[in-house]
Amino acid sequence: ALGGMGALIGAEADFQGTSMGSNGNGGNYYYFGNYGSRTGVSVPWFGTVRGRLGLTIMPTLLIYGTGGFAYADVQRNGGLLGWNNNSATQTGWTAGGGAEWMFMPNWSVKAEYLYTDVSGGNSNYWGGNWGTGINNVNNHTRWNTVRAGVNYHFNWGAAPVVAKY
Repeated sequence: ALGGMGALIGAEADFQGTSMGSNGNGGNYYYFGNYGSRTGVSVPWFGTVRGRLGLTIMPTLLIYGTGGFAYADVQRNGGLLGWNNNSATQTGWTAGGGAEWMFMPNWSVKAEYLYTDVSGGNSNYWGGNWGTGINNVNNHTRWNTVRAGVNYHFNWGAAPVVAKY
């Protein structure tokens, strides 16, 4: 330990439903001849699997960074001439950080921020990488997540042995 500080390495996974979405007014506008369409995007659910690396700056306060794999159901409405109303599970990455404070034995509160970016695979509708299909690699969907929570820490078994020098 460095002056009372310690390090933490861990893993975390989460899954949540959302009502995130953008309406067509803020989306891209495609125009072809006399036909046009605005796009809208919604994300009904997403999840992450992340590593976590932190420092305990006081015995009860942890500051950490986190990052890893993200996945989401992305639904796009409209698109080129309104032909691409569909959904796909897209994958990508997420990164962020947070703080966690143990306010009682086995109980903590935390606040966390995550930036997430998912995109499609390498499939296209008519060949070429035009970005018109929902699961096209060019269709990036990005969002920010801020969350707070209360955690209960289970204490199964004996505490690990910590070597002191």
